[in-house]
Amino acid sequence: MVDGRARKTAGHRKPQSEWTVLLRDHHPGYIPWEQYARYQELIAANARMKSCMEPKAGRGGRALLSVLLRCRRCGRMLHVSYAGIRHAALRYHCQGAHLNHGESWCISFGGLRTDEAVAEEILHAIRGNAVEAALEAAERVRQQRLQEQKALELEIEQARYEVRRAAIRIEPSNENSAGDGL
Repeated sequence: MVDGRARKTAGHRKPQSEWTVLLRDHHPGYIPWEQYARYQELIAANARMKSCMEPKAGRGGRALLSVLLRCRRCGRMLHVSYAGIRHAALRYHCQGAHLNHGESWCISFGGLRTDEAVAEEILHAIRGNAVEAALEAAERVRQQRLQEQKALELEIEQARYEVRRAAIRIEPSNENSAGDGL
């Protein structure tokens, strides 16, 4: 209340630990509570610009190290810019001091060789069974999704069947009641 009037403000979210009331499983949800909590943690971890030093989610593009590199001089996150045909050439650069204070850029370097070297090291680390395990896991996920889709299709077909049966049951009773009124 301000000057006797209710004033609504936004952006004052409380952490769940400070909530006065939380009625879990009060009504059926689309997903279980544990899954919801896990998703909320992932969303919070991937949020951009939460803090200057926290990890952020990548924003697309081909750069392998996007949002992962920081400037050694000022500690700001390195930005990525793309140039060339189909934006194939990339550069990492620190422009935080330039944007915020008008200073010169701290560092700028080409990203193709850097990303290639990191990718090579990653592939070296996961050689052998790790790739096969990842492919097998992807196939299992695909099979599970196919099963879920098939189950949904069967549920839809069952619902259509029940609608047809209900329509058949209703039709004769409508005709009898219409004939009684004449």
